Amino acid sequence: MNERGPMGAGWLFSNRKFQRNVSRLIRGRRAFMRLKSPGLVLDVGCGPNARPANLNLDFQWRPGVDICCDITRALPLDDCYVAGLFSEHCLEHIRFEAALAVLGEFHRVMQPGAYARIIVPDFEVYLDQYIRFRNTGQASMPYAGDDPIAGIYTPMLSINRIFRGHGHQFIYDFATLSRMLEQSGFVDIGRRRFGESRDQRLLLDSPERAIESLYVEARKAPAEPPVTEGSPR
Repeated sequence: MNERGPMGAGWLFSNRKFQRNVSRLIRGRRAFMRLKSPGLVLDVGCGPNARPANLNLDFQWRPGVDICCDITRALPLDDCYVAGLFSEHCLEHIRFEAALAVLGEFHRVMQPGAYARIIVPDFEVYLDQYIRFRNTGQASMPYAGDDPIAGIYTPMLSINRIFRGHGHQFIYDFATLSRMLEQSGFVDIGRRRFGESRDQRLLLDSPERAIESLYVEARKAPAEPPVTEGSPR
């Protein structure tokens, strides 16, 4: 039968039920992981945006995902394996304590001097708009058109959606995420904008998420040069 037909492999692989079943079977099993070569960019939580040039990791398998695993159970990679790390709208789906441990894993698998680019929903965007609503009666909440319930809408519904919707477990601001990165060993922590990065390979941002996103980059400190006999200390 033609692969493009209703029962072809392309249809099967794109079927969500099939993907969930495959994920349950292979999640965390190294025999089903395609680790590729060291020195690539690791895309954590790649979702449907897997790119062949990267090492693509997600909790759910779908075509293009190289590693199907639960990041809260450690990353199945050697120390200093990847040359950069990108994660977009992933960390907010796990508990704060687990996210802190995950950031430590990010640091472990990155090469010295490499950058991580972390993108999450930005609570400050919602807070600023809520304060504007309190002061003026007007607000421009991201995706507000999706938030009315039973014909009722106030900005508080958008606030509840960002905290409670989509399986979110914790919502970040820059102060909190930067403190977590610092505790995980990262340096040179800074807020970035959509389309702005210290490493052009990490510019994998989804344009449709820019309206509500916090962009943060942090670096794993470069390796110290070895101290040789007679060199200054």
